[in-house]
Amino acid sequence: MIKLFKMYEEIEEARAYFLEATKPFVYTAEDGTVLPYRLFVPEHYDAHKKYPLVILLHGAGMRGNDNRLQLYHDQRENQMLFAYQHYENFIFAVPQCPEGVMWSSFMEEIWPVVPEVLPAHKNCPENRIAKAVYGLTMALADQFSVDKDRLYVTGTSMGGAGVYEMLYRYPDVYAAGLAGCAVSDPEDAAILRQTPLYILHGDMDEAISVNYSRQLTAALGEVGAEFVYVECPGMGHDFANGEDGEALFGDGMRWIFRHRRMG
Repeated sequence: MIKLFKMYEEIEEARAYFLEATKPFVYTAEDGTVLPYRLFVPEHYDAHKKYPLVILLHGAGMRGNDNRLQLYHDQRENQMLFAYQHYENFIFAVPQCPEGVMWSSFMEEIWPVVPEVLPAHKNCPENRIAKAVYGLTMALADQFSVDKDRLYVTGTSMGGAGVYEMLYRYPDVYAAGLAGCAVSDPEDAAILRQTPLYILHGDMDEAISVNYSRQLTAALGEVGAEFVYVECPGMGHDFANGEDGEALFGDGMRWIFRHRRMG
């Protein structure tokens, strides 16, 4: 039975539950890149059924190799992965990004001081960590009874930039993505339009300005992309830590799960 928590009062209990309910594994890519990850498989997994697969990319503060820290932050996003099991069973993995690198080569180029004028993503090299995330996605889709038309990628902050990176590098793979308080080159819209996107950002974000999401969604609108943009009034970079945090992620999860990869 999936358990839900009051995320402030029961935070330590929640963290312990997240660890107990997931199993630690390590994925090694063909180029030798090592990616620890936590994996959740529904309790009554049935190999005769097809399950959606979600990859959650964490923020910059959870990098490392302990294969635990990625579950100790972004608690509301972790919570929603469990909470949505009440509505639909799915498999999810939470990989851990190594120290010193990021999910996104574009994010590596602009961090830690995001410039007002963004560089061109197309000039950034392919990211070996993103390539490993893609490899992990495909490996899990082959290992388990996964509906390959229902692969999803979610994340906030550095993880949100990772969502954009994955959809930019692998536009034919994921059925939908959810990105929060993140940044990407507006020129990416021509490629990102191939994947439905749910985008969240606090309008008082001091780490990554909301203007970057406004610019990207304007560009997505110009190319006729399918997306939802939710701007959170009065909220900062930790936009989902308020009373509406679970509703924000819940709405996003319901939206992305309605999508299937077509063609």
